[in-house]
Amino acid sequence: MDFGKFFFDCFLIYDKIRQKRISMEQPLNQYSNLLNQLHQIARKSDCYLIARIQEKKIKSVDVLNNKLESAQKSNIKGIGMRIFTKTGHNAFGSTDDLQDEKQVIQLLEKIIFSAKKSQKLKFSANKEIFKLKPVKDIVIPKTEYIFDDIALKQIEKDLIDINKQAKKMNFTVAESFFNIEEECWKITRTDGTDIVFKIPRSILYCILIYKKQGQTIQRSVRASGKSYEILFSKRVKEKFIKQMRNLSKEMPEVIKAPVYKSGNYDLLLDAELAGVLIHEAFGHAAESDDIFAGSILSKNKKILKNKKVANSVVSIYDFANENERGFYPYDSQGKKREKITIVDKGVLKQAISDIYTAKKINAPLTGGAKAEFYSSIPVPRMSNTILEIQKVINDKLLSKSVIDISVKDIQNTLIKNGIFRNREKIVYLKGSRGGQVDTTKGTFMLGTDALYEITKNSIKLFKPASFSGTTLGALKAINFAMGKKSDLLTPGTCGKAGQWAPVSDIANKFIFISADKDVKIGGN
Repeated sequence: MDFGKFFFDCFLIYDKIRQKRISMEQPLNQYSNLLNQLHQIARKSDCYLIARIQEKKIKSVDVLNNKLESAQKSNIKGIGMRIFTKTGHNAFGSTDDLQDEKQVIQLLEKIIFSAKKSQKLKFSANKEIFKLKPVKDIVIPKTEYIFDDIALKQIEKDLIDINKQAKKMNFTVAESFFNIEEECWKITRTDGTDIVFKIPRSILYCILIYKKQGQTIQRSVRASGKSYEILFSKRVKEKFIKQMRNLSKEMPEVIKAPVYKSGNYDLLLDAELAGVLIHEAFGHAAESDDIFAGSILSKNKKILKNKKVANSVVSIYDFANENERGFYPYDSQGKKREKITIVDKGVLKQAISDIYTAKKINAPLTGGAKAEFYSSIPVPRMSNTILEIQKVINDKLLSKSVIDISVKDIQNTLIKNGIFRNREKIVYLKGSRGGQVDTTKGTFMLGTDALYEITKNSIKLFKPASFSGTTLGALKAINFAMGKKSDLLTPGTCGKAGQWAPVSDIANKFIFISADKDVKIGGN
């Protein structure tokens, strides 16, 4: 046996493991010297630099009707640099060539020239960045699986298996997607700030189409996580497949169901629809750039702080922990992402703000700026939007997972708690299919998946109807909730300013809205 070769091979294996561990614990550390050079150049030019390096690894697989449509890997890496002069005039530039340090330095010099030129031309300036305190931090969430350890072939196999199970449920079309990302950021500032964080996220998404009698309906099931657990965990997969099975039973009945008469009714929204309402109709209106542009939460470009915007039982927050889609420990300027209390017991308190618009709207800075890529301009964005109702009916029938709660359970809970004493019927709206929102006018129109009329003695299914009205009217008409926080987050991807951001929303299992002239079902 050649012991020299044996020990050399062992050393190579050990060194490979060591390098892998270092890269996991200190991602993007190899660029520290380059960043130090860049900050030295900025200081010599009497300027302030925010530099952010991003590396994003992606694997995605698409399966349509049991057949693999696509399977691909991609890697994005680059640096974005924003220079501020002492007067707050600034300029931005980016490059994906991090290997050529000379080119990065030349780009920085051009950005410095542009920032000083904007000062001479007296363009708009912002000094808020200088008020931030320096921070040093590393945030690396633990995951059950390592991103690089799972091959695309294994993902394909498991996704095809899920898709086959969907096709057995007699859907006309079943398309399944799986996307996993590992996003690393290193953000440094001239004040000494040095932040490194990693965002692991995954999403499993199935589009289900059912056709019969010349009619077509489409639904979707989604699950999100940090890693491959949503594909490999037996518990998660069973929950996902059960959601599809529930839809396979409901969708043929929806096809046959009649149309409900439009009007104003006492409503019960499930957590998904309530979450979409809060995100789309209210959350965007609470982003500081929208407030500055003129949303329903502003007057003369200032936030209407302490204005009553909802019933006193309503509170709305924005915050994502590392297990939730939308997690972002620091914003793209290196400001810690705080839990934002947007509405406290019906009263408007805070905005999702960034350094460019927080002061302009007279609101505190809450670290709300997100940039999709190193080359993107950060804008205020939601993360995980939370609707929390203080007045809650808790019942044993509602303690189960949302996917196990039947409409009969809802009816029994309403009867047991005397909700039908002063009303003949309640319209239960289930699911969401997007819609249209105007944050300036404060109006919304959202699609639903199904409508049930519930009375003390009957449950009737109807075709989906639009849910529309004024945002503040709907929030003020929220009366109570049924059940604690839903066990199902609604994960998604939100588009704004040409950028896409992973987001989620969550609410109590069911939200009751009293009949109101400003909230309507059906019609145009």
